[in-house]
Formats: sequence, C-alpha cells, structure tokens
Amino acid sequence: MDDNFYDEEDLVTSNPNDRNWKGIIIAVVVIATVLALIVTSVVLLTPPDEGPRVKGRRFQLEDIFSPNFQPLSMNGSWVSDNEWLFWDTSGGVSILTMDKDSTSLRSFISNYTFRQFDAKLSGISADLQYALLVHDVQPVHRHSSTAKYTLYHTETRAIQELSVGKRFSGYSDVDPLRLELVEWSPSGCSLVFVHQGDIYFKSEPTSNVTHRLTRSAIPGVISNGVPDWLYEEEILESNSALWFSKDGDQLLYLMFNDSLVGQQTMLHYGSVEEPFIYPQIKQLRYPKPGTTNPTVTARVVELSQSRAFRTQDLRPPEGILNMDYYITAGGWVRKNEVGIIWTSRSYDLSIITVCSTRNGSCEEMYRITMEDKRGWVDRIPFPVFTSNSTSWNFITIAPIRDGENGYFDHLVFVDTVNKRSHPVTHGKIDVLMINAWDEERKLIYFLAIPATAPTERRFYRLRVEQPFTDHIPECLSCPTVPRNDTLPETRVAQTNFTVAPTTAPMLNKQGSGKKTQKGGKTIGGTKHFAPEPGSVIPEGNAYLDLIDPLRSTDNVSKPTVLEDPVGNLLFGVNQSCSFVTRVKFNANKSFATIECGGPSVPFVTLASVTQSNMRLIQTIQSNDALRNLSGGMAFPRVKTFDVQLNAGHTVQVRLLLPPGLREDEITRYPLVLNVYGGPGTQLVLDRWNVDFATYLASRKDFIVAQVDSRGSGGRGWDFQHKVYYKVGLFEAEDQIQVVRYLRDSLHFVDEKKIGVWGWSYGGYLTAMIMGNKDSSNLFQCGASVAPVTNWKLYDSAYTERYMGGPNVTQNYRGYTESDITQSVENFDKKMFFLLHGTADDNVHVQHSMMLSKALIAKKILFRQQIYPDEAHSLKGVQLHVHKSLEEFFEDCFRKQRDPGLITGLNQGGQLKEFED
Repeated sequence: MDDNFYDEEDLVTSNPNDRNWKGIIIAVVVIATVLALIVTSVVLLTPPDEGPRVKGRRFQLEDIFSPNFQPLSMNGSWVSDNEWLFWDTSGGVSILTMDKDSTSLRSFISNYTFRQFDAKLSGISADLQYALLVHDVQPVHRHSSTAKYTLYHTETRAIQELSVGKRFSGYSDVDPLRLELVEWSPSGCSLVFVHQGDIYFKSEPTSNVTHRLTRSAIPGVISNGVPDWLYEEEILESNSALWFSKDGDQLLYLMFNDSLVGQQTMLHYGSVEEPFIYPQIKQLRYPKPGTTNPTVTARVVELSQSRAFRTQDLRPPEGILNMDYYITAGGWVRKNEVGIIWTSRSYDLSIITVCSTRNGSCEEMYRITMEDKRGWVDRIPFPVFTSNSTSWNFITIAPIRDGENGYFDHLVFVDTVNKRSHPVTHGKIDVLMINAWDEERKLIYFLAIPATAPTERRFYRLRVEQPFTDHIPECLSCPTVPRNDTLPETRVAQTNFTVAPTTAPMLNKQGSGKKTQKGGKTIGGTKHFAPEPGSVIPEGNAYLDLIDPLRSTDNVSKPTVLEDPVGNLLFGVNQSCSFVTRVKFNANKSFATIECGGPSVPFVTLASVTQSNMRLIQTIQSNDALRNLSGGMAFPRVKTFDVQLNAGHTVQVRLLLPPGLREDEITRYPLVLNVYGGPGTQLVLDRWNVDFATYLASRKDFIVAQVDSRGSGGRGWDFQHKVYYKVGLFEAEDQIQVVRYLRDSLHFVDEKKIGVWGWSYGGYLTAMIMGNKDSSNLFQCGASVAPVTNWKLYDSAYTERYMGGPNVTQNYRGYTESDITQSVENFDKKMFFLLHGTADDNVHVQHSMMLSKALIAKKILFRQQIYPDEAHSLKGVQLHVHKSLEEFFEDCFRKQRDPGLITGLNQGGQLKEFED
C-alpha cells in the first residue's frame, strides 16, 4: 500500500457540519407555499358538490303508457247557470254549486251505478231526470263505435235498458239495441238514437213508443245522423251529424250517400286462439283523389207529432250548387232557421248560409275564397249568432290580411242587415276558437296564438260594440306582471344555452331565449288517452281536487317547466299557464272553467265573470298526484329557439336534452329527429307531455329534436300555405337543414349517430327525408310508422285540400314529386325500419306495401314489421312498437363502422329483450 494512501483519501472527505441548511429551509418553504397556493386555489375554485348528476328516477318505457303520467283533464259540463256536473274522486258523478262567494258540493250518482255495468256516462237529460250509461263499447273508426245504453233515473235510481219499445212497427224488436249514437234533447228528456244508419226518436226515454224518422239507410253505404268514414275522419271529426233546435222541437241532420264511392279492401285474420279459417274481407267506402266523392244532404225533421214528423231538404246556395261540395258545419240560428257552411271540394270557397226550415232555401251571408290558387280555405267553425231576433248578425273566424305579413285568422263581425263585415281583431295573431259572446256586456272571449309566440295558446277578451271602435284584446291568461324586463309575450329560456357559430353561414341562430298554434291531422307518434269519464281511477288521482287558490302548488321540482314568478287572476299565485286548451262558460256567462295544458302539469280552474274582470274561485283539478310524481322524475331539459334557414324564413326548434348532459363537457350524444309536419300542425308547443321523446332523452341519453317547418300552423296563412301543391318537399328540406345546423353547431351531438322517425304524416316525412339526396352522410337511420307513401292512395278530402287533383290539368307533377317510391335509391347506405297495421282504415297498409316493393326493386335491405288486425294507432301493440323502435335506434347507433361499407340489415342485428 502506498504511503500517500490516507492523504489522498482525506482529499475527498467533507465535513457533514458544513451542509447548506439555509438553502434547504428556503426550498422547503417555497415548496410548501406553492402546495398551499395550489390547495387553496382548488378549494376556492372547485364548485360545491351538487349531488348526483341526474336527479330523480329516469323514465321506463312503461311509464309513457301508464295512466299515472296522464293528466286528468276537464271532465264536466254546465247543467245550469250555477251548477257544474263532473266526475268525482270516487268515480261517481257530483254537482258543484256556485254562489256569489262560496261553493257547495253534492253527490249526484254513486260510483256503484257505473261499476255495476262497467259503464261510463254518456249524458244527462236537460231536466236532470235521467242519466244515460254506455257500456259494451265496440270501436268502429277513430271517433265512432257501437254500444249498448242503459237509462238511470236520478231520483228513483231505477235502471232500464234503452229499447225501441213494444209499440213500434217496421222493425224487429231485439233488445238491448247496439247503437251508433244517442243524443239528448236540450229541453226536457226526449232523445234520438241512430241504429244501423237510421234515426229514431223517443219523446220520453222509458216510453214504449219509438218513432222512426228515416228509412233510407244501407249499412256501409247510406247513413243518417252519423257520418261516413270520410266525414268522420276529415271534416266533422266527430261521430255525430245531427243537431237539435234549442227548444227540442226540430232536428237538423245530414244524410251521406256513398253508393258511387270506391271500396278499399282489408283483411282480418282473427285471434291466435280463434283464427278465421279464411281471413274476413271487409270493404270500406273510401274516396281517393280524383275519384267519386260521397254526396251529402242536409235535412230538418219536425219532432212535434202535430206536424207528423215532416222533413224538409235544405238546398245549397247558388254559388256552390253546380260543383262538388262538402257540408263542413251545421247548427241552429233560432227556431225555423239553421246555419250551414258549404265548402267546395277544391277547398277554394266556403259559404256561410242561413236556411229556412219552412221552404229549404239557403241564403248566402258570407264567403271566403282563395281565387289565386296559392293555398286552400281552412274549415270554418260554426259562427256565433246574435240572440237578437231581428237580425242574423254573427261573429266568425276568417282570414284577414295584415299588410305584407299576409293573412291571419281573425274575428270578423258580419252585419247581415247592411251586408257588411268588420274585422274586430288585427295583427299577426291567429284566432283559434270563439269561447263566448256576451252581448249584454258587449264582450267576446276567444283563444288565440300570440304574434311572437307560436308555441302558446292564450285566452283573450275583447270589447265589441257598434259603431265599431278598435279595442286591444285583453289577455286573461298572461302573467299579471311581465317577468324581468321582457315583454309579456316573450318566453325566457329555461337555462342558459350556448350554440357555437355555425359552419354554414346561411344558417343564423336567432337566440335561444326568444320564442318568436289545432289544425290538420292528429299529431302522430305515441298516442295517449286520458282516462275516460266513468273509468275507475287509481287511488290518489282524484277527478276533483278543490284547493285554496292562494296556496302555492309549485313546491315540487319540475325540471321541464318554465314558471312565472307571479300569478294571474285566473290561476292564482305561482300558477303559470301559457297553453290554455279549453274554456267552458255557463249560459249567462257569469262563470267559466278554464283548462291549462302547460307548460307545467295541467290543471283546471273555476272563475267568476264580471264586467271588469275574471277572477279565480277554485282550482277544481290540480293534478297534485301527477305533480308530485313528476317532481321525482329525471325529465329532459328543454330548449326552444328559432333557426333561420337559407330560404330566409325561420323555424321553431325544440331540443329535449338528456338530464345528465353538460354543455361544457366533451361527451357526445346521439340525436333523434322526431317529425310530424302535417299542414297546419305543430310539435313545438308549450303543452305538458310525457311521451316517447321524453323516454328517449331521459332513459337512453338521446337528444331529441322537433322542428316546426314550413307548412306548420300558428304563423299565419302564408307560412302554412308554402307547401301547397308540394307537400313533403319543403318540410323535408327544412328538417334536413336544421339537423345539419345542429350537428355542425353543437359539439355534444355525435355526428355518426343521427336518426329520424315519425308516425302517419310523420312517417311519410321520415321517408321523404331518407329519400332526399341532401340527407346523405347526415342520417344513419330512419323509422316510418304507418306512413303515407303515395298521395294518390290517400283520401280525397285531406289530399285535395293541399295537393289539388292528380290529373294533368291540376297537379300531376306535384303528386309525382311527392311519391316516396320515386326516390328510394337514396335510402341506400342507411338503415330503414317500416311498421304498419293491416287493419289501418286511415293510411292503408297498401302504402307500406308499395314502398316495400320499390325498395326491393332497388335491392335495398330494410326492416319491416306488420301488425295483424291493428288499426292506425296500433293501440293494442303500443309497447311492442316502441320497444322495437328503441332497439332499432340502439342497433343503428351501436355501429361505428364506415356506413359506406354496409347497408340496411347488414348493419343491424336481431331484436332482443331490452335491458333497463
């Protein structure tokens, strides 16, 4: 070992006491300070814990069909100036009596009576002596049915079947009768009924004497007092075509003759347990565009035996006598005088007449024309005639031009003495219904759509007096005080909603906070039916629930509701109503019941009426059980806004967003476009609703979009008539543009998961969207339920109203362009699902068969489900239909492969059981 070894080792040795402690301490302090600042920042900037992302229970599919989620509606009627008859909590019938400052309640018919026969109340005689119970009901078409009827004496409680009696000639007396219609007289207790298309009269319901008023009926061909299929579905929208005079001494009725109308054949297969060995063939008289229509005759029969039941035909006015026409409304003006509205088959002319029952002549009082062939004349409701016996003056709803804004439906006073008419409302509002004309106080009450809010239906009052002075309508259902700094008609968005700038410069969002209404066919999709009078209601859902008008009922969280912070004289504190659905006045206009359909859970109030105002007495149907149930549900968040399209017009758009969606997150969600689009209809409404769209957004985390495109109602005639002669074309363009805008503007929309679906006209519009070349690379899938596919195959009244005739001199080109089978090549590379019922008497399964043929001819694969013996609503298989739709969209969105590589069923899988 070297002698210098230790010396060299000393050179590399250091003294531990010489460490830099000062530097270490400073470093530790700095690190601790930084950590403290980070922790402090996290604590200060972290938002407080708001609990679970989704609050409440998500909807199950069964919920949307449950009566627990269907609001109880107005279920009564006025039987005197101060008595309201209604279904009570127990399922019986009670009467609410109004005094000046109080109300009293008494039972009228116990629920035992109805449960004994499994019956419902059909009506009460005018003298309150008899109730008519209906049972063993068998549906026929949308509004019609046959049933058996039982009479109940309200004082003695005696029960007797309604029968023809023993003293009746010309008919085999088989009791009990199965009847199509029974109507009480407005005076006393006489009634008429219709059996196999003929009308019968009983001056006393339990009498053995029955008078046969008509003898011309041929079942399925000629009918009296009840409409044929076309009038029931498209014109009267009712199962009744007869009207008593006010004193009950005369009866106006319509006779329908379908003997020259073509027949549509439908097959019925029977039940699984008892199938028909050979399918039954049913024939339906069903006129189609360009074919022979049914003829209609208006008649009046004297019910006084002293006049031997004399019958008088009413002749059409000269202006419509020599053309095909419809009778679109009828009613009584006064004794020996009836009102009839005649409309041309081409829907370019409507004439209001007053007819004499003595000689049958009809005198024209007012006409509405569409001479420039740029649209159609809508059906006019029956006018409200003056009670003054010296004139025929009336108030009606008619189109009035508002300058460059075009035509809107307004109230018009018609002076028949001086042959003049005077509009009494003005501007860009659409009047929907006249509720009452109080001539003594010179006030008229009506429902209308506000100029800047097509989603709403408001209740108004207007002073009408001669000489005419323009008065501003008073909105009785609007908030007492405007919210914040907005105008009363301006709606406030429920939550802040940001939309990124669009990549398509022609589409400009107008602002989510601004919300800038029935017409046409039934809105398709899930059909819900409120419990009918007399049905046993689940405990807790009372038909009548009297509450203190000052008590707030808004103590439950309702995620989908826009609420006014102040109340209203008609609805009470914290009760908001922007969608009034019905108003019923008593005879002297001193009381009224008002039904609110939204935006919150519907309710019904009772109000007193004075010269100066209307004021709430009680809420007679609060739907508190539904309100409380809804408060525990995870509703979608609803956004309503305008979108301006490249043609320069704006459309209303509503989004139902999943309750867990956060706009600042990167998660993407599928988008399903729910369409209807029939002329004059709307989907974007302030009506409270629980339906399939609610379920898809709440349970499946789909964004559901609804668009009121060109042709929709609530925005005047010009906007509605843009689709004239071209139904389906502009609606499809608008829907496609909006979906493209949403895809490009909203980062949380998954561009690879976009679908569309609709029912009836919505099924047609879905197929038109799928067949539009501009929908390529936008929609991955679509589902059409009971769609029209070729307008030549649909009924004449509906189709010709919007499309004219199919021949070369009218609109041959329009029918061709709107035929879905001509554009099926664009279905390629998309999944398509087609559903239809074989017993559909409205849109026959023939439509889907033609579309299937066209798709098969182009070698395009698709899914199809046929429901044997099911009608247009598919009422008996609702759960199966919607489970199938749900599985279809899940299957479509599950695929992430390039849609250009696969088509049709190659993308799909087999239907399977659903998981919660």
